[in-house]
Amino acid sequence: MSKELSAPVPRLTVITLGVSDIRASIAFYDALGFSRLDAVLAFALSKGATLLKSAHETDYGGYSGYFADPDGHPWEVVVAPGIEVGDDRRVHLAD
Repeated sequence: MSKELSAPVPRLTVITLGVSDIRASIAFYDALGFSRLDAVLAFALSKGATLLKSAHETDYGGYSGYFADPDGHPWEVVVAPGIEVGDDRRVHLAD
């Protein structure tokens, strides 16, 4: 009996970042637990992040902002219409 192999589903599940202070970095990322974009940006800045681009409306109807973590890694925080997180905690295109 042969099984057909399906193409892998592209998704990001792990990010490896070099950090200078592991305890500070763990505390920083553990603290980012907000659902609203403006709150996430404000909280990240209050914990030592640097604002790269203020929250703004995007050309595709979304809302986005950028910050750099304490080690200088850039992050985008975005609300994107048509994208949702399923019960499996993966990102899916809305039906």
